[in-house]
Amino acid sequence: MKIFIAGLGSIGRRHFRNLLALGETDLVLLRTYRATLPDDALAGYPVETDLRTALQKHKPQAVIVANPTALHLEVALPAAEAGCTHWTGWIVYARLRRKAAAASWWVSSSATIRPSIRLAN
Repeated sequence: MKIFIAGLGSIGRRHFRNLLALGETDLVLLRTYRATLPDDALAGYPVETDLRTALQKHKPQAVIVANPTALHLEVALPAAEAGCTHWTGWIVYARLRRKAAAASWWVSSSATIRPSIRLAN
């Protein structure tokens, strides 16, 4: 499953590390270069700076919305329109559910990804 991480601040980096620890390597990263993460920390993974281009080019199945909370919908709605499954917060989930009722959703808060999630697949 191709997973798209939108936001590489502390929470996005934590999700990135957790996914790698779980053996996930089919990742696409969206960054604005506002975070202090050095480029070499992302070597070997596609990095995009434009959301719509990234969604069209990579066609991810899941999106981790890890940008600032006030900007979640700016990522989540275009991703929903592109047919992605989301990992996002409850408020965004409620709004998206009305917009894309046919999609399947995985919802979490900013909690860490647990190995048991992999077993649930």
